[in-house]
Amino acid sequence: EAKSKSGLTYRHHTMLVHESVKKDDHADTARDVRALWREAKFNFSEGLARLQKLYDEDFLPVMKARANGALIPRSFDELKPFIGTALAEITIDADPVLIVNSDKEIQAQQKKLDFEAAKVWRILVGGTQLSRGFTVEGLTISYFRRKAGQADTLMHAGRWFGFRPGHQDL
Repeated sequence: EAKSKSGLTYRHHTMLVHESVKKDDHADTARDVRALWREAKFNFSEGLARLQKLYDEDFLPVMKARANGALIPRSFDELKPFIGTALAEITIDADPVLIVNSDKEIQAQQKKLDFEAAKVWRILVGGTQLSRGFTVEGLTISYFRRKAGQADTLMHAGRWFGFRPGHQDL
């Protein structure tokens, strides 16, 4: 198992995908996200090469500029063991995507979303339920594409990252 030099651990890592408030759209969005996940081929050399390029050209320069004395990986090779660990967590149930909405059939799968019972490393697709009154633990990535017609909706979206140290650029 990969060991962090910083000693930091994270129980949950989640991504929020919010394109529509319509429940019927969530299944289509989830299908698109699953297709993108398969096409990314993270378990293969081409997927790792793409991740390394992204690390070298984007993440590393930003981390160096913002590290403020914190430990950062010196190379992509230091991250490789963590990629395998992350993939194992994300695909523990084979499907990395969970739909979160008020549809009764969908709610059965949401039992996998018990942040108190177990680690949750998933991509969450949903609408209103995700954007209001639902605490998404370990929110690492947010993809909020729909137009926010109400000022309070936009304010909630801004708060997802606004109170966390190190997330000011988001």
